[in-house]
Amino acid sequence: MLGYFSGFNLNNGEQNVFVGIESGYSMLNGSDNVFIGTYAGGGAEGGFNNISIGYESGYSNTTGGFNNFIGWRAGLNNDTGFFNNFFGYQAGYNNTTGEDNILLDKIQVFKTQQEVKTLQLLKYRQQFGLSALRSGISLNSC
Repeated sequence: MLGYFSGFNLNNGEQNVFVGIESGYSMLNGSDNVFIGTYAGGGAEGGFNNISIGYESGYSNTTGGFNNFIGWRAGLNNDTGFFNNFFGYQAGYNNTTGEDNILLDKIQVFKTQQEVKTLQLLKYRQQFGLSALRSGISLNSC
């Protein structure tokens, strides 16, 4: 912990990194989090395996986990969402409970769970040298 009041309320958490003024300020028992920036994760009370880099990024995370919030106020209001990746200015600012989202600068890259599953299937098929075109798999444009 490095910075004025960073990790101030930390009680049972472990393996956290807080750098910046009031980063991780309200964290009570979260683990394996990285908060870098002024107020990054400042209102977060729990959560695990989150990365928040930037002013107020991941500020309101309560129990969410496996999130990446990088940018000014990225993931600011995420409360219980899991597996989100928000990159850029206010990306995912209003997300509270959504999961499996990828957003760049307030632009949602994958709109539905089905599109994410389709992308995962494409990656799997490529890993084993299978052609996505042969099976008729396609990604919808956003």
